[in-house]
Amino acid sequence: MEDATLKYWLETNGERLRSLGYSMILKDYAQGQTSLDLDSAEFMGRITCWPNGKCEIQFHSTRTGDVIFIIPEVELKGEDLIKALEERRVI
Repeated sequence: MEDATLKYWLETNGERLRSLGYSMILKDYAQGQTSLDLDSAEFMGRITCWPNGKCEIQFHSTRTGDVIFIIPEVELKGEDLIKALEERRVI
């Protein structure tokens, strides 16, 4: 299902992320998971999604290196992933 992929999520939300100063690298792995690395002046994060649609989000402060938050399981579908980033004020 195309709309349940991290690539599609990035196509939908990438312009917003770029406008906030994020550079992004999307990577597919042989085991089926996909990751998106996000880097900005304030934050560095990674979103990792598995074929079942479950994702993990981890963000760090680029100034201190401290972990800001880890969300061990969030849904890729719908608005769940973008809302999780908005609620934690990284976007």
